[in-house]
Amino acid sequence: MKTIAKVFLILSIAFALFVVTAGAAMTWAIFHSGVVKVRVVDRNWDHDGPHRIYFAIPASFVNMGIRMIPMVAALEEWDHGHHGWSDDDCDDRHWQEQKAIEEWMPVLRVVTEELDRYPDVTFVEVDDGYDHVRVYKRDGALHVDVHSPREEVEIVIPAKTVRLALETLGNLD
Repeated sequence: MKTIAKVFLILSIAFALFVVTAGAAMTWAIFHSGVVKVRVVDRNWDHDGPHRIYFAIPASFVNMGIRMIPMVAALEEWDHGHHGWSDDDCDDRHWQEQKAIEEWMPVLRVVTEELDRYPDVTFVEVDDGYDHVRVYKRDGALHVDVHSPREEVEIVIPAKTVRLALETLGNLD
C-alpha cells in the first residue's frame, strides 16, 4: 500500500472515530438532560385547516439559554444606566410583575426542590366541559396539557430545567 493511501486511510478512520464520538456525546447529553417538547394545534383557522407546531429540543440547549439570562440582565442594566434613564422611565407594569414573581418564589423554590422526590402526580386538573387543563409530573418531567375545541397544547419540560430556570430567576437582582 502506498504512503498516500495509508495517510488517507488513517485520516478516514480518525474522521469516522470523531463522528462516532461526537454522536455518542450528543446522545449522552440528550439522554442525561432530557428533551423539551412543545406541540400546538390551533383550530381557529377557517380556510387552511388547523395549524400545527411541534418541536423537540434537547434540554441541554435550553439550559444553556437559561444560564445566559443573568448576562442579558446585566447588559440591560448597564444599558439602562449608560443612557441615563431614570426609574420614572421604566414601565410600572414590569415592576409589578417582578414583585408578583418575587412573592411566589419561595413557594416555587420548595416545589421544584421536592419535584424529584414526588412520585408521578397531578398538580392541577380543570375540566369545565369545554376546556380541559392538566398540569402534572410524569417520568421526571413537568407536563402541561390544554385541550379545547379551539386548540390543543402539550408542553413537556424536564424537572431539572424547571428548577434551573427558577433558581436563575430567583437570583436576579
